[in-house]
Formats: sequence, structure tokens, C-alpha cells
Amino acid sequence: MQNFLELYSKSVLTALGFFWKAGWAFILGYFISGMIQSFVPKKQLTKYMGKANLRSISISTIFGAVSSSCSFAALAAARTLVKKGANFIAAVAFMFASTNLVIELEILIMLFLGWEFLAAEIIGGLILIIISSIIIKLTYPDNILKKAREKVKQDSSNIEDDFDWKKRIKSKKGWRMVGNSFVSEWKMV
Repeated sequence: MQNFLELYSKSVLTALGFFWKAGWAFILGYFISGMIQSFVPKKQLTKYMGKANLRSISISTIFGAVSSSCSFAALAAARTLVKKGANFIAAVAFMFASTNLVIELEILIMLFLGWEFLAAEIIGGLILIIISSIIIKLTYPDNILKKAREKVKQDSSNIEDDFDWKKRIKSKKGWRMVGNSFVSEWKMV
């Protein structure tokens, strides 16, 4: 009986550890997605991420690396970016950056493996973003991307396009919107 309880307690601790390792990334990613939905006006987002150019892809890459999400959360945030007017290629760059150029991962790589591995991780992540951007640009017909954007718009017909984000971020309504978005993202998974 003693052996069983000891094994059971170790199993529970291991399960909680796995839950935390995956859970914090989900929580952060869905929180970021909710904040994008609630506090970023479509007009502003489209201005910075609305084209498939170097500037939009670079901005998306930086924001993705800072968001540091798991793949499900990165997908949710990228979907939100597309809803808000980001170009599909910029949204894909965000997804790859948020899963491959994660700041926390880069710190760990530097500490445990050294600067050479860190350089390889960063260069490899950037190459992945460049190659995916080129492949998407060359292979995805515009009509498919337009249909996908229309589908996303239909799914989110209640998104307000123009608002004062400074007022909304200070209001209870704005943070309630973040919470509602957060719950919706969890339901999607």
C-alpha cells in the first residue's frame, strides 16, 4: 500500500508539472489573443500588418517572438490577427516566431547550450519565416486567401472595427471582452 501511494503521488506531481508546462503557454497565448481582439483597432493593425511586405512580416515576427506561445495559442492569436486585417503571410510569420523564436527558449538555449546554438536557433527561425513567406506568396492563389478571410470575417461579425483603445483598455467592459475572448479560445481547443 505504501508503494502504491508513493507512486500515485509522484504520478500526480508529474501530471501537474506537465499541465503547468503546457498550461502557461496556453494561458499567455489566449490572453494575448483576447487583448488583440479587444484593444487593437482593425485600422491600426492593418496599417502595420496588412501587407505581405518586409515591414509587416518583420513587425509580425517581433510580436510573435515576444508573445511566446504554444502552437494552439499561436494559431488563435494569428487567427485573431487575420480577423483584424493582418495579411495572411504576416500572420504565419507571427505563428512561426511565437513558436520558434520564443524569448524564453532563446534564454535557455543560451544558458545551457551556448551562443552558437542560440545563433542557429535565431537564424533557423528567420529562414523558416522567409521560406514560408515566399512559398505562400508563390503557391497560394489570392482567391483562396480571400475566401479564408471572408470565412474569418463571418465567424467574427461582432468585432468592432474602430474604437478608442485607450478608453477601452481602462474600462471594465474592455477587460470583460478580453475574458470572453479568452474563454472562447479555450472552448475552441
